[in-house]
Amino acid sequence: MKRIAIVIAFNGFRDEEFFVPYNDLSNGFDVQVFSTQIGEANGKLGGIFLVSHTIQDIEVDKFDALMLIGGPGGYTYLGNLILQDIINKFYSLKKLVSAICMAPLILAEAGIMNGKRATVFIGDKDRFISKGVVYTGRDVEMDGNIITADGAGSSEFFSNKVREYLHG
Repeated sequence: MKRIAIVIAFNGFRDEEFFVPYNDLSNGFDVQVFSTQIGEANGKLGGIFLVSHTIQDIEVDKFDALMLIGGPGGYTYLGNLILQDIINKFYSLKKLVSAICMAPLILAEAGIMNGKRATVFIGDKDRFISKGVVYTGRDVEMDGNIITADGAGSSEFFSNKVREYLHG
């Protein structure tokens, strides 16, 4: 069974961007959720998820895909060198790297998006482009082993694209 590591903010993850893929992909994949702390993570809209692993626990060789969830809390991952290292390891091993809403900005900051076609939350478009990304403005975009989505309204399409990629 393929394994997916999902990273959420401990406070302020976007509920739909997490719960839609989590519920969908838990049917057919081994999905584990990681954050900066262990305990009850809080979504922007009031959702709660009990996190039992920190991002330091992600063992890249044991997963087939990495998924980063957006929301206002996701900005706390900008500058997080541990997560940047994890992203780069997934990418260099040609494993799936995916992100939704503002989270593609974290991928760009990690240095894997230069020249790649991708999308992001519209409010981060200029920052995204400044990192060398070819912004497409589409709901969901795929370039090689990277899948990005623009936000909550694309959660189901994003999840389907990740499922499709992993079933290859």
